[in-house]
Amino acid sequence: MTPEQLGTIAFVLVFLLLAGYAVLDGLGLGVGMLHPLAAAEHQRRTSIKAIAPLWMANTVWLLAAAAALFAAFPLVYATVFTRLQLILTMLLAALIVRGVSIHLRWTGQSAAWKGLWDSLFFAGSLASSLLLGVALGNILRGLPFNERGAYLGTFLGLLNPFALLAGVLTALAFMVHGALYLAARTDQEHRHRLSRLLPLLWLLFAAALVIASLAAFYLEPHLIDGAVANPPAYLFLPVIAICAVCLLPLIRSGQFHAALLASSICIACMVGLVAASLYPVLMPNLTTPAAGEAGLTIRNSSASAHTLGALLIITLIGMPMVIASTAVVYWAFAGQVELDEESH
Repeated sequence: MTPEQLGTIAFVLVFLLLAGYAVLDGLGLGVGMLHPLAAAEHQRRTSIKAIAPLWMANTVWLLAAAAALFAAFPLVYATVFTRLQLILTMLLAALIVRGVSIHLRWTGQSAAWKGLWDSLFFAGSLASSLLLGVALGNILRGLPFNERGAYLGTFLGLLNPFALLAGVLTALAFMVHGALYLAARTDQEHRHRLSRLLPLLWLLFAAALVIASLAAFYLEPHLIDGAVANPPAYLFLPVIAICAVCLLPLIRSGQFHAALLASSICIACMVGLVAASLYPVLMPNLTTPAAGEAGLTIRNSSASAHTLGALLIITLIGMPMVIASTAVVYWAFAGQVELDEESH
């Protein structure tokens, strides 16, 4: 294989891992953002128990994506993790708070203690979702940096309208995803409560998706050019639209497992559309008119051919293990969530 072909495989691998993380941990983040809407204590315990055994397995996908990016595209890794350092540090802190709150909630019995960790569970989930979207929005939009990779902007520049819109869209997509997961795994009482909430969440998500698409068309034309130039985008676009439209009738008919599958496909294809819109660029450069050509690409930022070849071998061995371990965890905790004395 040529270095460019190996770089393309690594590019697909990074976004495949990100798609897996978005689909899997989007469940937990969505459940966390909906947590304050659970009025009764047994509802909150059920919500936490539904995702408590899974969140660490889900996070493996994000860690694997970061490791693959470091191995295959070290220059991109350095640029992203230094130019978005504050946002990514805040994201890491939010993910830690979310995970800690899940397991410390049950260590105390007082209402104040549980209320504290419930609040942190919600805050960590919301902040993680928003920051993931903001980081992704800035990567899509591009960053201003010079030929040495030095960032030329400010932190406030990272909070631009397009990135903030991407954060809101990510949070709403995860909220719909998490609500569908809870509806599919809980009892009739929870499903009835969620079935009244889900149409509103779907409407907000659909509106954000349309607005984000229009914003990309008018504000970030290089993304449209990238999507038009890459045939996979022609598959991802209609699948996203079909899955998003089908969610509402599936919700209204109570087919929550089918709706959860449609939501998973929709989120995975949204990540796929991001990849198709960027390829072969990993980080556009805003300091030049032709951002897509002047940014960090597969050709100018990938590791050596030997490193990429080694990464391919590791992927062929490691990816089946990651998929199998995730499948085993989800299979072990499948079925309806039931509370017991040891539940959170």
